[in-house]
Amino acid sequence: MKNYLLFFTVFVFFFSGCGKDDSEVNVVLRETFKGEDLQLMAVRESGNSSWTVQSDRSVTISEDGSRFIFYENQANVSEGTVAWRKEGGKTKASFKSDVDSLSFNITIFSYDSEHLTGEILWEEELQEWLMVTSTTRLKGVVVDHAGNPVPGASVVIKASHEQVGVLETDEFGFFGVNADADGFVNLQEADNIVVYKEGFADHSRDVSPGGHYFLVMDEGDSNFGDGIVYGYVTDAGSGKPLDGIAVSYGNGTEVVYTDPEGYYELSVPTSEPSVYAFGEYHERKTVDVTIEEFTDVRVDFILTSSGFSLSGNVLDVNNAGVTGVQVLCKDKNGVIVDTYTTAADGAFVFEHLENEVFLVSVSVTGMQFFPAHQLVPMLGADVSDISFTGIANGSTGIAGNITNSDSGAPLTGVLVVCEGSSTLTDSNGYFVMEAKSTGKTTVSLAKDGFQPRYLQVPITSGQVIYITASLTPSP
Repeated sequence: MKNYLLFFTVFVFFFSGCGKDDSEVNVVLRETFKGEDLQLMAVRESGNSSWTVQSDRSVTISEDGSRFIFYENQANVSEGTVAWRKEGGKTKASFKSDVDSLSFNITIFSYDSEHLTGEILWEEELQEWLMVTSTTRLKGVVVDHAGNPVPGASVVIKASHEQVGVLETDEFGFFGVNADADGFVNLQEADNIVVYKEGFADHSRDVSPGGHYFLVMDEGDSNFGDGIVYGYVTDAGSGKPLDGIAVSYGNGTEVVYTDPEGYYELSVPTSEPSVYAFGEYHERKTVDVTIEEFTDVRVDFILTSSGFSLSGNVLDVNNAGVTGVQVLCKDKNGVIVDTYTTAADGAFVFEHLENEVFLVSVSVTGMQFFPAHQLVPMLGADVSDISFTGIANGSTGIAGNITNSDSGAPLTGVLVVCEGSSTLTDSNGYFVMEAKSTGKTTVSLAKDGFQPRYLQVPITSGQVIYITASLTPSP
């Protein structure tokens, strides 16, 4: 087997029993790593500051700390004894293979129960290794784009938006915490981290306990010292999420926009007392908040629509909704303000309208409507009772509009009877109904408070005859 590493002369003497042995057993080191799996995480040439990700090697230490198994690419390459020593003021771990095919020594710079960093002669090159224990601990290394460690970075560990704890990277860029660490509640539920460091853009990623992560930071502005405000924005009228709503604070320099689910996240300085949300068609709303460093605060906004709404229904002669109807809303200049296509219920709505008069028209292939368009004044309030009734092309029927003879105002609720069939006029005095026969037919009109009226209407097969009539108030 290839000899991956050459011993220094002092170690040859040590294992052969020759020369003076001035070392002593490092009990603390042995107790720290006995029964552990040490996984290589990053490598760099000794004297070079840049770490490179590498995870193809690992060492399993026996339960008593006296033996090891070395793996490369998950294959058992070698096994033997391990000696944990203090020698010449240095901490060392000497791994002696049973067959001398792979023996190596690590001069350890720093270690704890989660990791170690040290120097090793590997394939005739002096390297530094960063190894981590394969346990339920959460750990990682933070570097810049050149691979240089980023010491002193704040690593905020979260379970969703709840802070679990905050760590700081050491001189090697390493951070790590175990499940029993003081101040780290619910570590097993941790699912994301955010790394902050002045001079670097904040770095966030999903994590899980037991994982180890190599994090590369981009240069940029940091929100170090800020808190996170997050939440959902919905419409006060419909309760539906609002997409594209702006959320900000202060003078509005920093702005984020809600996604299709109405969700947002915004970094906010601890000095800011409030946040606000607004949209093109929704009124601005401000909410007071208390921001703490590295802390997430949920703020949901319920926004009121600006302007007015105009809504109604498109029905057939059986009062069932008509789907697929194109509804147009035009302003007083004939410019299309908005369009809507009805669903199965036949309902439509236009929102954020100004206080003026609009022309609403409907159309769909295979049907004709009575009326086909209506003028709708907003009059400083929402309008919700606009109705269009359609009948299939080629049908035999009668339609019309009934008004008050004195005022000319449309009459709603007029009972229209034709050959035993009946219907009522809508809020604008319109009606439409199918006819059972052709020729001259008597149509009666009746409403409480008005004198009834009887009309002779010539019904033509395959056509809808349109009439206008008025009722006189009762004396």
